[in-house]
Amino acid sequence: MHTLFIEEKNKTIQIADCWDELNPDQLAFVFQHALLVTEGKLDYTQFCILVFKYLTGLQIGAQYVAKEKLNLNTKINEQIYMLATSLCGWAFYESDKGLELDYNSFANPFRTIKLSKSIELYGPADLIGDLIFKEFRYAIDQKDYYVAAIKESNFDEAEMHLNYFIACLYRRKDGKKRKPLNTDDLDALAKDVEGIPMWQKQWILTWFSFCISYIKTVPFDIEGAEVELELLFPESEVESIKGLGWSGILIDITKSQVFGTLEQCDNYSLFRVLLFWYKTHLENLKEKARNQ
Repeated sequence: MHTLFIEEKNKTIQIADCWDELNPDQLAFVFQHALLVTEGKLDYTQFCILVFKYLTGLQIGAQYVAKEKLNLNTKINEQIYMLATSLCGWAFYESDKGLELDYNSFANPFRTIKLSKSIELYGPADLIGDLIFKEFRYAIDQKDYYVAAIKESNFDEAEMHLNYFIACLYRRKDGKKRKPLNTDDLDALAKDVEGIPMWQKQWILTWFSFCISYIKTVPFDIEGAEVELELLFPESEVESIKGLGWSGILIDITKSQVFGTLEQCDNYSLFRVLLFWYKTHLENLKEKARNQ
């Protein structure tokens, strides 16, 4: 958090300086306006000023409006500009392509999405920690189909796969859990998620993608064991070469009989499957080293 002291009002204000410090309403505001920047519909400086005003609760009073008409707000406008651009630009990073969205939180503040009195959808825990392997691999597939459709400008198909992708992650509750994923019912499940606002669909896609990136590149604990999955996690391009992708991994793991049948393995916790796969990979590396 950044701390600002407003001397004229003897008031201290704290302003978030990363995604994790935003509450759900603030995150919704910042993310929606960040999307407008990436779409070329909002200037970066305007974004910073809008976010600064929103997060600080800065109110534009009648006195300011009157002075603005007389061009008497130059000093305060410069101060707002300096503060806004220095404190609220963290949502982006500079690349060779220009400004790009820098979403870097694996927390899920939108675990429950209420669409109506009768439709309340329940999504994954932080870092997709409660997904089963089936939900994960189908979500990955639909995400890849969505990206491919966007590249080919097949926007109707892209929308369909985006809804399928979200339906793999967000479904109605069965008690305290999501209803089991029946992939034969994807069309029906997708109808439930159609009502989610587009910005929030894009947020789910962005958040899920960051979780995947985090799991791939950052060591973390699974059931008390630290794992580094960078060498294990297949990229989409590699999957297309393999042909079977995550389905092939499922078949390989099922051969061990540790998780039972193929269907039983598919319904195990994603992280437990990844832990077994990781340990098996390490054992194979040790065995290969001994035989050399």
